[in-house]
Amino acid sequence: MRRMRFPYMRTAAPDILATAKAQRWDPAEVIKVLLTEEVTGRERSALASRRTAAGFPTGKTFHAWQPELSS
Repeated sequence: MRRMRFPYMRTAAPDILATAKAQRWDPAEVIKVLLTEEVTGRERSALASRRTAAGFPTGKTFHAWQPELSS
């Protein structure tokens, strides 16, 4: 996993493998869960990178927006 650069899978693997061993998961199910973890982690990372690159102001939410002040 290190050579293939699966950082999120590598982080989650010890817990997932312990659970899989205790609950006697099918090997295909273990691979599915590990790959799902990797994809989810990459999506979170890509979203954070895109938000940073966009340069949006930080700390702003829709709750702070006041429609009466908008034209």
